[in-house]
Amino acid sequence: MLANVFEATGRTDEAITLLDKMLDSAGDSSQVPKDQVLLQTGMICERAGRTEEARERWERVTDEYANSVAAGEARRLLTQ
Repeated sequence: MLANVFEATGRTDEAITLLDKMLDSAGDSSQVPKDQVLLQTGMICERAGRTEEARERWERVTDEYANSVAAGEARRLLTQ
Protein backbone atom coordinates (compact mmCIF):
# COMPACT_ATOMS: atom_id res chain seq x y z
CA MET A 1 0.00 0.00 0.00
CA LEU A 2 2.84 2.36 0.74
CA ALA A 3 4.09 1.96 -2.84
CA ASN A 4 0.66 3.06 -4.08
CA VAL A 5 0.82 6.14 -1.86
CA PHE A 6 4.27 6.97 -3.21
CA GLU A 7 3.03 6.62 -6.78
CA ALA A 8 -0.10 8.68 -6.14
CA THR A 9 1.99 11.51 -4.73
CA GLY A 10 4.37 11.54 -7.68
CA ARG A 11 7.14 9.61 -5.96
CA THR A 12 7.33 6.84 -8.56
CA ASP A 13 11.02 6.08 -8.05
CA GLU A 14 10.42 5.57 -4.33
CA ALA A 15 7.50 3.25 -5.08
CA ILE A 16 9.60 1.11 -7.39
CA THR A 17 12.54 1.08 -4.98
CA LEU A 18 10.27 -0.03 -2.13
CA LEU A 19 8.83 -2.90 -4.17
CA ASP A 20 12.30 -3.94 -5.35
CA LYS A 21 13.48 -4.06 -1.74
CA MET A 22 10.53 -6.28 -0.88
CA LEU A 23 11.59 -8.69 -3.62
CA ASP A 24 15.23 -8.64 -2.55
CA SER A 25 14.48 -9.23 1.13
CA ALA A 26 11.87 -11.94 0.60
CA GLY A 27 13.29 -15.42 0.98
CA ASP A 28 11.80 -18.52 -0.59
CA SER A 29 9.62 -19.12 2.47
CA SER A 30 8.38 -15.53 2.56
CA GLN A 31 4.72 -14.66 2.61
CA VAL A 32 5.42 -11.89 0.10
CA PRO A 33 3.70 -12.85 -3.19
CA LYS A 34 6.67 -12.12 -5.45
CA ASP A 35 4.65 -12.60 -8.63
CA GLN A 36 2.17 -9.94 -7.53
CA VAL A 37 4.94 -7.57 -6.46
CA LEU A 38 6.61 -7.91 -9.87
CA LEU A 39 3.29 -7.39 -11.64
CA GLN A 40 2.54 -4.28 -9.59
CA THR A 41 6.04 -2.89 -10.12
CA GLY A 42 5.60 -3.34 -13.86
CA MET A 43 2.30 -1.48 -13.76
CA ILE A 44 3.87 1.42 -11.90
CA CYS A 45 6.73 1.50 -14.40
CA GLU A 46 4.25 1.52 -17.30
CA ARG A 47 2.24 4.40 -15.84
CA ALA A 48 5.52 6.32 -15.35
CA GLY A 49 6.38 5.88 -19.04
CA ARG A 50 9.11 3.34 -18.34
CA THR A 51 7.72 0.82 -20.80
CA GLU A 52 10.83 -1.29 -21.29
CA GLU A 53 11.25 -1.67 -17.54
CA ALA A 54 7.59 -2.66 -17.23
CA ARG A 55 7.94 -5.29 -19.93
CA GLU A 56 11.02 -6.73 -18.22
CA ARG A 57 9.05 -7.13 -14.96
CA TRP A 58 6.11 -8.76 -16.70
CA GLU A 59 8.38 -11.13 -18.64
CA ARG A 60 9.98 -12.13 -15.37
CA VAL A 61 6.53 -12.94 -13.96
CA THR A 62 5.72 -15.13 -16.95
CA ASP A 63 9.12 -16.87 -16.78
CA GLU A 64 9.38 -17.42 -13.03
CA TYR A 65 5.71 -17.87 -12.12
CA ALA A 66 4.26 -19.27 -15.34
CA ASN A 67 1.23 -20.91 -13.75
CA SER A 68 0.18 -18.05 -11.49
CA VAL A 69 -2.75 -15.70 -11.91
CA ALA A 70 -0.23 -12.85 -12.09
CA ALA A 71 1.43 -14.54 -15.09
CA GLY A 72 -1.88 -14.53 -16.94
CA GLU A 73 -2.27 -10.83 -16.29
CA ALA A 74 1.36 -10.18 -17.27
CA ARG A 75 0.83 -12.02 -20.56
CA ARG A 76 -2.20 -9.86 -21.26
CA LEU A 77 -0.25 -6.70 -20.52
CA LEU A 78 2.63 -7.82 -22.74
CA THR A 79 0.29 -8.16 -25.72
CA GLN A 80 -1.09 -4.64 -25.43
